[in-house]
Amino acid sequence: MKISYINENREKIPLEHTSMLEKKYLLNVFEHIKQASSNDNLVFFVTYNQNHLPEYKDKIVFLLGDEHYRTPAYHDKVKLIFKNYFHKGYTQKNIYGMPLPPVAYYNEGEDLQTSLIKFEDRPVDIFFRGNVNSRPHFYKYMSGIFYQLVQNRQLSDLKYNIAFTDANGAPQGSNGFRNLNHHNALQPTSFISAMAHSKVCLCPRGTSVETFRHAEALRGGCLVISDKLPEAQYYEDSSFYMANHDWTNLPQILNEIFDAANKEKTLNTHKKMLQLWEDRFSEKAVANNIISIIKNPASYL
Repeated sequence: MKISYINENREKIPLEHTSMLEKKYLLNVFEHIKQASSNDNLVFFVTYNQNHLPEYKDKIVFLLGDEHYRTPAYHDKVKLIFKNYFHKGYTQKNIYGMPLPPVAYYNEGEDLQTSLIKFEDRPVDIFFRGNVNSRPHFYKYMSGIFYQLVQNRQLSDLKYNIAFTDANGAPQGSNGFRNLNHHNALQPTSFISAMAHSKVCLCPRGTSVETFRHAEALRGGCLVISDKLPEAQYYEDSSFYMANHDWTNLPQILNEIFDAANKEKTLNTHKKMLQLWEDRFSEKAVANNIISIIKNPASYL
């Protein structure tokens, strides 16, 4: 099995020598493919390049980074394409979906198994950290109406770890969200530790409706509240809670989740999130799906 990263100049580089965020996750996927597949002649290209490759024909392409859901120019020149940012509207018969990975878990040096804590014992109820500029509807609601609801204790005294950053990654100090949870002495510091200590993760859209945060929240066992997602196999029957376009139904969703009468349902949803990670988003699950498609692509159309 051969694996190469194709850069913007169509040069082939060993995947392990790149600095791409998805590298460690993908190397794990390929290791599972190697262990489970009896075909040693598979040739994979990993790339962000939608227009050109150095070679075509029998290549299997992992296409990353296309937040605009475009069809790659070479779709009819390669064997198969596995694509992030996929939807069922693709009419090309050799393009298949591949979920975005949880990149933070592979780039902060954290070990999920030691950081994940029991759902009922998590000190933070609601978690979000992200860029303000790419999600104006979400930021407008959270920094306005929702903030007032929190300040007025109209959301059952829930505990929050919510912070926005500007385009340069600096904290947005004026909106007060960084200090909403200042009374919580157990508030963690790193992104994935914070997520693993939280019960609910807010996953608003950025440039695209999909974000790395979806998979990161699943791996951390958080309940996911998300914008509407594209039709893709790995999102079907996901038990995500769905926000409307301007997120004004967020209080209703939170009241449903944290209503004492729904405690058992909420805990079961948490378990479903962890199982969804194992069944569809984990390296092993993605590798097994890829192997199945390589063996019989027609059955997945």
